[in-house]
Amino acid sequence: MPTAPLSRYLSVRRLLRTIRTPPQVIAPAGTYSTLREPPSALLAADGSYQAGWFRRSPKDINISSAGTRSRRYHRWFFVHFDSDDYFVSANLIDLQIGGNAGIVVLNKRTGVFSLATETRFWRRNFVKISPDCREFHDARGDRFIRIAEDDSRIDFDLVVKGMSLKGSAASHLQPFVQTTAFEHGRGTHQQWGNMTLINGRLSIDGKQIELQQGSAGAYDRSFGHRRLLENWNWIIASGMATSESGKTVPFALQAAHDRSLARPVAYGQKYALWIGDHFLKLPSLSFEYDYVNRRTLDTTAWKIFSPRGEGNAFVDLQFDPHHHRCEQVRVPLAFHVDHSNYFGALNGEVVVNNERFEIRDVFAATEDSMMVL
Repeated sequence: MPTAPLSRYLSVRRLLRTIRTPPQVIAPAGTYSTLREPPSALLAADGSYQAGWFRRSPKDINISSAGTRSRRYHRWFFVHFDSDDYFVSANLIDLQIGGNAGIVVLNKRTGVFSLATETRFWRRNFVKISPDCREFHDARGDRFIRIAEDDSRIDFDLVVKGMSLKGSAASHLQPFVQTTAFEHGRGTHQQWGNMTLINGRLSIDGKQIELQQGSAGAYDRSFGHRRLLENWNWIIASGMATSESGKTVPFALQAAHDRSLARPVAYGQKYALWIGDHFLKLPSLSFEYDYVNRRTLDTTAWKIFSPRGEGNAFVDLQFDPHHHRCEQVRVPLAFHVDHSNYFGALNGEVVVNNERFEIRDVFAATEDSMMVL
């Protein structure tokens, strides 16, 4: 695990000295390893998050009943597409104190990397979310990401600083759905899924680009009352793999892993793998890399792996970062966001039930981030 520059965490450590936070939260055995039917409501009668790995999201997103007084109610929605010519990622994020909209585009033919991002704070926060957290939209009404009530379709229409992305996608495969509980009644709910593009249009500097129909895609819809200190790695990848017999099958990996400075560390086992007909959780996952430049946080290649012989599946992958997006906002004793997104190619192997699948040049996004709010 790499060591970040000490200055990156000084303000965080000052804050941590003023509170009492357990170093880790350990859930009862089986909470996050057994796939179950969801509870009827996200929150229990006492206002706490009902933890578990579920087949779908609860029908009642009764977030207003949360027992915590925490103001750290955060919500975000990412969509991600990979075609022959373009990789595209877009997001709407609400951190209460501020909102962000962003679009990232890589032209895979020319190597040109384009980024449009907009953040507004306090009363100028433009990101609004429906009570069921299925629609994220701009208060002015000119951009949104929404998922259908039955999770079958995702529609999006975003305009950010002259760049736009509009279209629809059909979801497929079993989504990964989990509610993770933290301390003092806090928690988060994640829904990660895969999709194929029905139609999509990208606009950059006035140039209209029709995206390739059927392109592989993925989404991340998450919300909840976060911890004081977030420190994590994350990966999202969606594409194809080749079996030992030469058959091409769908592949996707979405995973989030608490780094050592998270408080508290939660062992949520959020390591979701889709390969061919298999949907499963990896028992564990590790991210290993070093910083090439400790000021900019550019990194070497990442080794992303799980131990061989642990469970019925493991991955042995290398992620080569080609492009880096960094968002840093610091207000002493108020908030501190240090978010690094890396975009590049994923290669290696996945083994499930002793069957080997080759992963070759699947485009992926990763994160090395921390946040104090």
